[in-house]
Amino acid sequence: MFKYNDSILKCPNCGESLIKDTNNKMFSCQNNHCFDIAKQGYINLLMSNQIKGKIHGDSSEMLNARKNILFGGYYKSISNLLVRTIKQELKGKKENTSILDLGCGIGYYLKEIKDSLDKTLINYYGIDISKSGIVEACKLDKSINWVVGSTNKLPYLNNSVDILISIFSPITLTECERVLKKDGLLFVISPNQGHLIELKEIIYPNIILKREDRNELDSVSFIKINSSNLKEVISVKNADLKSLLLMTPHYWKSSIKAKEELYLLDSLDVSIDIELKTYKYKY
Repeated sequence: MFKYNDSILKCPNCGESLIKDTNNKMFSCQNNHCFDIAKQGYINLLMSNQIKGKIHGDSSEMLNARKNILFGGYYKSISNLLVRTIKQELKGKKENTSILDLGCGIGYYLKEIKDSLDKTLINYYGIDISKSGIVEACKLDKSINWVVGSTNKLPYLNNSVDILISIFSPITLTECERVLKKDGLLFVISPNQGHLIELKEIIYPNIILKREDRNELDSVSFIKINSSNLKEVISVKNADLKSLLLMTPHYWKSSIKAKEELYLLDSLDVSIDIELKTYKYKY
């Protein structure tokens, strides 16, 4: 839950610092722009000019698919790798560290990180454009500071964050540079060519493998200090095959016939093939 005098939020209207009122009901800036705290515990800082259409972010069907796969344990090895890496980097760090998950979705990974770290004075923040996703995140842990907002224009103050996390999510480098403190860290998880390759072989007549170096950051402000690859095979049961497809962009690109062929399988052995890169912000 957001603290009264320890906010790193900034007003999406004017850019001034947002302060929580003593009644724990809203945030406001010195220019009297006010934002209510929802009953679930989050704050909505997404402006109308930052969205297109009435529906933005994941649909309820996509959110349920993510819940089925993530809480079904299929991606547990990914969260374990992320937790181990963050723990290693946090050794010797001062207290009051701030961790922000960009595009946090339903909050699964940030909750896993929080539950695994033994430091008590870490402030956790998660942001996503999907209000429905943030509502689900609030159900996981109300002590985390959940925000509905755009990662293209982060509602956080300059030089206010120690650690940024991006998991299968696009990032805006200029915003990462703005909110990170000097020597702050950016953890990026991205898919390698073999990720979910067996799924792709079923739903696509031809597979075009994308160059993995496309995932490298194009910025002189960040130095890559560590990189880890994770490869394993998981067995996805029939009941979860649709969920696995739904939580990827491939669902919208595949034909009805290909989907039907996939859903007829009793199970499918699928490759997890990802890279976790750690960058240090040097400015």
